[in-house]
Amino acid sequence: MKKSLGVFLGIGSLALAVAFGAGCTIDNTDSGASENVVNQASGPNGSPPPAQPQPEPAPAPAPAPPIATDGRDQLDISGAILLGPHSGVAIKSAPITRNLFAASIEGGLVNFSMDRLGWPVPNQPVAGVDARTFIFWREGSQVYGGQFDWQRPGQTAKTLKNVYDGYLGRRPPKGAPVWFALCRIDARERTNVAISQNPWP
Repeated sequence: MKKSLGVFLGIGSLALAVAFGAGCTIDNTDSGASENVVNQASGPNGSPPPAQPQPEPAPAPAPAPPIATDGRDQLDISGAILLGPHSGVAIKSAPITRNLFAASIEGGLVNFSMDRLGWPVPNQPVAGVDARTFIFWREGSQVYGGQFDWQRPGQTAKTLKNVYDGYLGRRPPKGAPVWFALCRIDARERTNVAISQNPWP
């Protein structure tokens, strides 16, 4: 029995020696792949890869359109013909005490950039309002205009529906420049008259 076991072990050792001599190797695929990845990331001779070019910066936004900031009228309304139910409001002689910086017509509304008005709210003839909103335009050399709505404290946009619907009995010609202003309910103070950044639609 001992002699048979010795013969078996001898034959096994001889088989292993023949296998290695024939060129069998251990599979190092994983470690070889890892080494290749490291070499590729490092570049030739172990140097870091070249830097990638940075993307172009986004273009700067277009500058905002200029606005009036000097508190002066951009339209002389001293000879204006006032129209509509509030044609007797003395806006033409009211002193300017607030600045209307800009006005723009967008989607049936006029948007205002202006000083905080801080005017009284007398609750008559309409409750909860502190200003009257006026529109002006030219036809030839004649200026027309009128109050088309009321302004509540803090409002910065007004609908133009009344003007469209003929509240003033007349409306600006299509494509005409238009101007806006606000005055106190008792017309003792007003803003400057500022041109809209876009014409009457």
